[in-house]
This record gives sequence, structure tokens and C-alpha cells, in this order.
Amino acid sequence: LVGSGELTCNNGASISLYAGESVDSSLLLENVGQLPIQWVEVSVECLQDSEQVLRWDLEPLLAQLPLQPGAATTLPLHFFGAASFLSSSNPDTASVKSSIFSAPSSFLSSTSNRPGFPDRFLAKSTTSSFKSGGSSLNSFGSQFSKLCLENSPKALQCQLKVRYSSDPGMAAGFCRVATFLFSIEINCSVFVTNWDVIPAETSSQFYLVLDIANMTSQELELKYGTNKSLLMEENESCRIPIPVERCPLTKIGKLFKTGESVSDLMELNKSCSSHIAALVDLEWSLVAGSRCGKASLHGISLSLSMLDIVRMSPISWEVSVNGSLIEPHEELNSQVGQSLLLGFNILNSLSWPLHDLELKIQFFQDHQNGITSYQLDTRVACSGATCVQLEEVAECGSAYHECVVVFLTPGQYKVNIQCTSKEKHIWKLIPHLVIQVSKP
Repeated sequence: LVGSGELTCNNGASISLYAGESVDSSLLLENVGQLPIQWVEVSVECLQDSEQVLRWDLEPLLAQLPLQPGAATTLPLHFFGAASFLSSSNPDTASVKSSIFSAPSSFLSSTSNRPGFPDRFLAKSTTSSFKSGGSSLNSFGSQFSKLCLENSPKALQCQLKVRYSSDPGMAAGFCRVATFLFSIEINCSVFVTNWDVIPAETSSQFYLVLDIANMTSQELELKYGTNKSLLMEENESCRIPIPVERCPLTKIGKLFKTGESVSDLMELNKSCSSHIAALVDLEWSLVAGSRCGKASLHGISLSLSMLDIVRMSPISWEVSVNGSLIEPHEELNSQVGQSLLLGFNILNSLSWPLHDLELKIQFFQDHQNGITSYQLDTRVACSGATCVQLEEVAECGSAYHECVVVFLTPGQYKVNIQCTSKEKHIWKLIPHLVIQVSKP
């Protein structure tokens, strides 16, 4: 452009990014007019939220004003491949409301409440870096074709407008506009097709388990968790467990008191979803080349049973054996025919009472081969109730129950201890109580 007080810029750029990839660039602006530029304003018009795909730093340019005739400056630009990395075809994630009131349909829904499952699952995922493969998802042919169709490259047309002015026109409210046209193509990188949560070995954490697919035509490395990574072939999928800190009561504690209305559950879902997105980092990089990016879990939706695992339990536990408190992860030893007095103290961490709780104590044997035995009538004898109704646990108070158990056969036994509220929230002692019984 040529004229008084006008700017010129290189126009018509085209940028290709993978989803989650970012690149820094700059726009060259030159004053080819005869008057100094005293005022500059920058805006973007784009079909997608401009703040998601493009950001700029105007401060260095403003610091150079007035821009004298013949002088040039640059406007730093930051382009980002904004995209959703979460499947929308999952029935649980069709909407926040449906995800709250439906049972989780993801792959662990039938086993996530099974005592002992996390140990068996995690035993297969202890390596810090490995080659993906063997996942049941690797044969999802038609499903993958559908994903490719849903996640085809997206082209965005944007206009960067630079408004500028100088006296005497600026005093009268006039300005000129220089328009920079550019297009951004966003290609899919990685994509989360399904997810679930399972309890961890400690009460302060849970495992977020993701089914994730490499949607590129190249091999890529995926980094997740702490010092965890794997290599994924093109169009391949895998399953990964990621340890995550539970959402603290300081964020969602009030929702235990306000009730179970739709608005409360939606707020709870939003808080826990934001908590996960803030803590989980998924970083991908193409093996051939230097291109890399991050995948966000922003907007991940959780069912009601998932929320009970994601948020911190309002109940903490004290377990005693024959009158002595035991530590978490402490394995107990006993003998056949020896009686054990088990005491359970339920502590309410909230500043208001909990009502109508059901305390349940269940003995089982985990054979570490996918088989769990709950019918132990010929192996365990118990004196005292194993299911108790608690009308109220006072604010910052406690409730106590005990029973006597005698093991009739040797082996390793586990005890699942949980409280269930009238709203069907389930809070468990984590990890399970483990008792090793030997012959006398």
C-alpha cells in the first residue's frame, strides 16, 4: 500500500499445523507514508475463536510508537492448532447431563468396582517406555475410518486487521485499516476414543485410563505421566493408565451439602473435568522430524460413578486389629483358627453431618488370574454384622464398628470396606485390607 500514513505487510500466508502444535511467527509492518503512526490496534476475524488459534503481543510495537516514516517493526504472532482431542461418539460423553445419569460405558465399567482389579491391571503397565501393540483397539478398522472422517483436516480462513492513525485524523476519530489474510489448516494428531477411571493404590490418587489413537501417517512418541512414554505406529491405538491426584474437597466439598440437583452435578462435573485437564499432560512428537505438540483433555465428561473416584472422599478411615491401629499397605498375618478383632472408625472430614450411610465389610480372595472368590462361607467365620446402617456421622466426627473374624483355611484374604450414601455415592478404604493366613 502506498499513501500517507499507510502500512504495508506481506499478505496471504498459509500455515499447516497438527492439532496441539504451535508455531511462532511475526508480521512485518512498514510505514511507507509521510506521517508518523501514533496509534495502532490489532484484531482478528475468524470462524473459530481467534484466541484459540492466534495470539499476538502488541506491547513491543506500542513501545516503538510513534513509528516514523520509512521505519519498520514486527508484530509477534503465535499460531496454535486448536482442536478437540476427545471423542464425541462415546455415549457417556454425548452431553454432561447424560454422562452424569448414565452408567459408564467405557471399557472398565464392568470391572472398575471389582476389588483387586487395579493391581492386576497395573502389573501389565510398569515399564516407563515401550512400544505400543497388542491392544484390542488395534483392530478397530471401521471405527478408525469413522474417526478419520470425523477428524479430517480443518481449514480456517482468518483476517488480521491492523487499525492505525495519526494526527490530525486521529483527533477527529479517523483511522485506516491494513488487512492481512491467512489460512490455517489443522490436521489431527492424537485422539482419545474412550476413557475411564479406576482407584489407585492410595486414597489420594486415581488412575485415568485412556484409549488413544495415532491419527497421523507417521510414527510418533507419546509422553504421559512422569517419565512415561510409548511409540505408536501410524493409525495405531493403545491404552494407557495415568496416575492423577484426586480433586480436593476445597474445590468441591460444598457439593456434598447442597444436594444432587442437575445444576449441582453439572458444576461438580465441570470442576472435576477442569481438575483433570489441568493435571494431565499428553505430549506427542513425530519421530521423523521435529514437530511436536500437546493434547488437552479439556471438556472431558465423567459419569456419576467416575465422579466418586475422581473427587476426594469425605470419609477417612482408621482400622485396628486387636485394638492396635494399622498403617495403610500393612499386611497382616494370622493363623487358621485364630480370632481377629477388626475395628473400623469412619471419620467425617466435612463441616456438616453425613446421614443415612451403609457400612459394608466384604471378605474375598483375589487369585491374581482374573478370578475373585466372594463365596467364603466355608473359609471365613465372622461374629458381628458385616452390613451396618449409620443414621448420622457428625460434622468432623466419627462412627465406630467392630467384628470378630476367624479364618478356617490358609491363604491370602482381602477385605473390601466401604460406605454407601443414600445418593449411592460409594467411598472405599484404599487399599484393601490384606490378611495372610497360615497353618498353625
